[in-house]
Amino acid sequence: MTDITLKDGTIVDNYSKEYMLYCEAKWLTGKDFEFCQEWFAKISAKRLQDIPTIKGYMVLLNAKAPARLP
Repeated sequence: MTDITLKDGTIVDNYSKEYMLYCEAKWLTGKDFEFCQEWFAKISAKRLQDIPTIKGYMVLLNAKAPARLP
């Protein structure tokens, strides 16, 4: 097992549920909006509690780094 540092600084194991959700969020960020809506609708029946976490990671992954001053 390997420790992974997520973008928010959290250190998780590569077999942890948090890392699985992070990877799903990263995968979804490359998809179009309609696909994401359909995917969330599909998983909502069995994994409703995971959706806020995945959406939170998506926001984090889409956040732009602050501009650096010269």
